[in-house]
Amino acid sequence: MAPNVETIDHVVIRFAGDSGDGMQLTGTQFTNTSAIQGNDLATFPDFPAEIRAPAGTVAGVSGFQLHFSSRDIRTPGDEPHILIAMNPAALKANIGALKSGGTVIVNTDKFTDRDLEKADYTSNPLEDGTLEGFQVVPVELTTLTKRSVEELGLGMGSDPDHGKTDLEASWQVGSEVICDWAPLLEEGETECTIPITTLFTGVTLLVRDPKDAVGSMDVTLKLQEDNDPQAEITAPVADPSDEDGIPFFWGDESVELEGLVWDEEDEQDALTVEWTTDTEEDLSMTSPDSTGATRASGYLSEGNHTITLTVTDSAGNFTSDTLDIQVGPLNPANAPDVTITSPEVLVGERRFYYGDEAIEIEGLVTDNEDAGDALSITWSSDTDGELVTTNPDSDGTTELNALLSEGLHTITLT
Repeated sequence: MAPNVETIDHVVIRFAGDSGDGMQLTGTQFTNTSAIQGNDLATFPDFPAEIRAPAGTVAGVSGFQLHFSSRDIRTPGDEPHILIAMNPAALKANIGALKSGGTVIVNTDKFTDRDLEKADYTSNPLEDGTLEGFQVVPVELTTLTKRSVEELGLGMGSDPDHGKTDLEASWQVGSEVICDWAPLLEEGETECTIPITTLFTGVTLLVRDPKDAVGSMDVTLKLQEDNDPQAEITAPVADPSDEDGIPFFWGDESVELEGLVWDEEDEQDALTVEWTTDTEEDLSMTSPDSTGATRASGYLSEGNHTITLTVTDSAGNFTSDTLDIQVGPLNPANAPDVTITSPEVLVGERRFYYGDEAIEIEGLVTDNEDAGDALSITWSSDTDGELVTTNPDSDGTTELNALLSEGLHTITLT
């Protein structure tokens, strides 16, 4: 069946993926190619925040939109005809803008349970009907990219007694046949895709004529292993005076993190980093600079947390460093100040009251943020329990007038 081809006079295409997926570069290359073909065009790069959101989240999506046509173009377009989504977050952030009946090209390799969870999907949009009304083109982009970097062997064969197309070639690695005997091409060339591994040492090209006479050539390669990148969380550091030995933050204090990443093959600012917590709470983060420095920050829930800094190089190698921290309750230093002002009692003294005599105690509460009468105070006794809960006056003054049971009492103003 012949394909259904539709001719339109202009196209709006949007590339979307994680920050670091190369969407700006891809969009620029596509723009250059379109311009070389003589098209008029307009572009709209969509950069995420400089403080990078966690990888795989909607907040970290980067995009590039291109509007091109054989006629004059004045805007980058509104509704894209085509969306290329590199992961679930890119799909979620951009599917609402896609033209009805438009085409969605998705990288199915990134639609794993973990990636779906990061994008706040409760089910796979490729399977639950979310994309009904669109033309969906599933592509294993990550797998295809890895295959594209497999080594392509090229060779030439000739024989003074026979034509080039009468000859056959075979490629071998050691005793293993990678590409079996096949006729040479018109100019005598032959090619073979050869998977390269750390055990690879060389390849042999064999050429034979119709009389089974064989000639060969060996190519020996010395492979240099691509070393893993390195990561180190440099701050905060454990306080030696802390018996728990781990950094501590108050609950209303931003957790500030610093790290350093480096690699023997890649420049530091070409590495990709991700800061995560074992509780999967969000952290704002920066990409590494030319020195490899990276930072992250965020407010975390009370309890112990394991912070992980992961660095990935251009070859996909990665390394992580971890740090345990503790987050406590809200900082009491920001709590209101409380003072019992009357009666004045010297250390070691106790005020005495008869059983039918009401006690009269005064206090003062102040707060840096709230007015006095906006606060709530409680007078209590360790013997009789809570006595009264009320609001102080606007100047923060409060008083207690109450009859207590016989015995010793410790009065507390909270």
